[in-house]
Amino acid sequence: TVCSDKVKERLLPLLKKVGLPTHFEGDIDAAISLIARDKKNNKDKLSAIFVDEIGSCRIEKMNPSDFGALVRKEQK
Repeated sequence: TVCSDKVKERLLPLLKKVGLPTHFEGDIDAAISLIARDKKNNKDKLSAIFVDEIGSCRIEKMNPSDFGALVRKEQK
């Protein structure tokens, strides 16, 4: 899930307050490999969820390499 900056500003403090993780510390490529095996994916596309504002999201189909690049960008 990729959130807008506005959503992150609201969400991150709440996640930290209750002790939940706010970023992924594992192997991104290994995680994407597992995600790619999900039966809900169509052909070579992953379903990425984008949260533009609280209560509103959109689903986009992405190839795994683009999704990996997006996740790496978000981790910085």
